[in-house]
Amino acid sequence: MKKALLKQVGLWMLAMVMLFAFAATAFAASETESNNTLATANAYNYGEGAGGFVNDSDTVDYWKINNVPMGSHMLNGYSAMSMSVLSSGGSVIATKPVGVSSISFSTGSTGPIYVVVNYNPGSGIYYYGYSVN
Repeated sequence: MKKALLKQVGLWMLAMVMLFAFAATAFAASETESNNTLATANAYNYGEGAGGFVNDSDTVDYWKINNVPMGSHMLNGYSAMSMSVLSSGGSVIATKPVGVSSISFSTGSTGPIYVVVNYNPGSGIYYYGYSVN
């Protein structure tokens, strides 16, 4: 029993190390605080990924994605976080609820959009990553 538990803990730790190593190389944009409003959103270009941290005291992150072409897109993100896609004016285009890892949405014009990441209290998950393609 003890050996099986140690094996499970070892596998969990290996998975976490791999996740953080992947996150460091996979996301072109890393969060800088304060990005808790539309006006202070961290910016990056369409097609790149982004990642950051949220917690009980920093419950929301805003991201501005530049150069988004008109048409259909996918938001792919960690299923433990809810995320919303906003127009350049701040109107909600689409929302990815907790438990869902991807949603599709459309933009009617070329230009910037925003992604809002919301902390899920009690999830124990603080780090997130996502992409819009």
